Amino acid sequence: MRGLVALFLLLLGSTPAWALSPQEGWDLVAAVENGNHEAYSRLVQAYQAGDSEAGVALGMLYLNGIAYPRDLEKARQYFEWAHGRGSGWASWALAALYINGLGVPRDLQKGFQYAKQSMDRGYPGGKAVYGLFLGAGQGGLKQDLDRGIRLIQEAAESGDPVALNALARYLAFFDHPKLPRNPQKAREYWEQAAAKGYYLARSFLAYDLFFGLGGPPNQKRALELAKPFVGFDPVSTTVWAAALYFGQGGVPQDRPRACGMAKERAELFSGLGTIYGLCILEGVVPGERALGFAYLLVGALDSHPLAQSLVPEWEKRLKPEEVNRAKELLKNLP
Repeated sequence: MRGLVALFLLLLGSTPAWALSPQEGWDLVAAVENGNHEAYSRLVQAYQAGDSEAGVALGMLYLNGIAYPRDLEKARQYFEWAHGRGSGWASWALAALYINGLGVPRDLQKGFQYAKQSMDRGYPGGKAVYGLFLGAGQGGLKQDLDRGIRLIQEAAESGDPVALNALARYLAFFDHPKLPRNPQKAREYWEQAAAKGYYLARSFLAYDLFFGLGGPPNQKRALELAKPFVGFDPVSTTVWAAALYFGQGGVPQDRPRACGMAKERAELFSGLGTIYGLCILEGVVPGERALGFAYLLVGALDSHPLAQSLVPEWEKRLKPEEVNRAKELLKNLP
C-alpha cells in the first residue's frame, strides 16, 4: 500500500500544478505586456515545470516584441518545444511563422500542414486558419467558402483571439450572403482579440482606428497600437506611413521617410501600395505616374479608404493615356 501511495505522489508531482489552457496563456501574454510581473513569474514557473502552453506564451512574448525585444528565433524555439509536447496552440504559432515568413522562409504549404495539425489537436485558432485556407481554396484544398466561414464562426464562439481575428477579417473586407459585411462588428472582435495579445488583431484594430472604419477615428491610440509592429507587420506599417505622409495623429510630417517605408513593402499590403502610389504621383519619389495610379487602383479594389478617395481625383488629373497605361500595369501588380 505504501508503495502505491508513493507511486501516486510521484506521478502527481510530475504533472504541472498549474497546467494552462491556450486561453489562459493568451491572458497571461496580455498581462505581462501590461507590466504584470506576477504573470511573467507564473509563466516561467509553469514552463520550467514542463507546461507546453506556457512555452507558447513565452514564444508569443518574443514574437510580439512588447515586453522584451523581438526575437523570432527564440519565439520559434519555444513554439517547436511546445509543439513537440502536443500543443495545438504551438502548431498554430508555427503555421503563423511559415504563412507569413516570420524568421523562416515563407512556405504556405508547410503553414497549412501546421494549421491542420493545430485544428486536429483541438485549438480553435487552428480551426479558424484552416477555414481561411478552405475559403480561399489554398493548401491543396478545393474551395468551399460556406464551410470555411462556418468553421471560422464555430471557432470564434470560443473567444479565441486568432479565431476572432479571422472572423473580423471576413466582416471587414468581404460581403458573403451568410456573413454580411459589418465593419462595426469587425472592430468589436478586433478589440477583443487585441486585448488578448494577438499582434495581428492589434494591427488591424490600429488600421480601423486610424482611418475611422467601423467607428469614430482615434489616431493617437491607433499609433500607440501600431508602433511596436512597424516594419514587422505591413498593416501597422501602413498606419505609420500614412501618419508620416500626412503629418497626422501628432506625428510630424516626413514624406521621404513615409515613402521609404511604403516602397519597401508595397507589394505585401495594398495600404502600403496606396501610400507608395501617392508618393510617385506627387513626385516625392521618381516613377511613372501611371504606375503610381495603378497602385491606387489596387488599393481601391481592396477597399482601402484612402485609395478609394484618391482614385476619382487622380483619374481627372491624369491624361487618358496614363489612365489606360495604369490599367494595363494593374494586371501585373500583386
